[in-house]
Amino acid sequence: MDIYFIRHGQTEGNRLHRHQFSDTPLNERGHRQAAAVADLVPAYAPTHLLTSTLTRAQETAAAIAATTKLTPVEYEQFIEIQRPPHIQGMHYAHPKSAWYLIRWFLTGRTAFLNNGRGESYGALIARIEAAKRVLETLPPDERVLVVSPSVFINFFVAHICSDKPISFFGAFLRFTKILNLDNSSVSHVRYNPAALQGTCAWEVVSFDNDAHVVK
Repeated sequence: MDIYFIRHGQTEGNRLHRHQFSDTPLNERGHRQAAAVADLVPAYAPTHLLTSTLTRAQETAAAIAATTKLTPVEYEQFIEIQRPPHIQGMHYAHPKSAWYLIRWFLTGRTAFLNNGRGESYGALIARIEAAKRVLETLPPDERVLVVSPSVFINFFVAHICSDKPISFFGAFLRFTKILNLDNSSVSHVRYNPAALQGTCAWEVVSFDNDAHVVK
């Protein structure tokens, strides 16, 4: 099975380099980016279109639906990481933002950010495993489009063959990739249920294909 993760088009939060509020729409450039990726993906001959339940992903998926004639199916497993309210709208470079990300990573599977104040690293890993199960239930020869946000796509790739927290250095590299993953870019992963026993059935084929992206 070939799965193409598509980051949603740009929002004002993306443009201003701020942590997203829980649900934000595309801006004008974001709609143009959605139209550009919608023109690209019919070449993949997709059979399914899945999307996060958030507005920015739904609006991107709607543009794709128009060119592929597929009906978007919403799944909460593909949403953005749930940030605590005190950093929503905060610039990425703010000291409180950096401290939040360090604490979020170092606490691993503990739930200090839960109870309505955000999603822990462990909870995100569990959600990634749930998303894998959603995809694994589809027929093995399908070609699936998934519209999702940057953090989810990056950590899905990071945990594609492991449910263990990554190293601190690995997390630093991953956060760098999160900041650089283009809106409406495409990342291609593959699931092979016939993989040899003891080997990972998942692989990353390509990451952040952005030749079509409207800058």
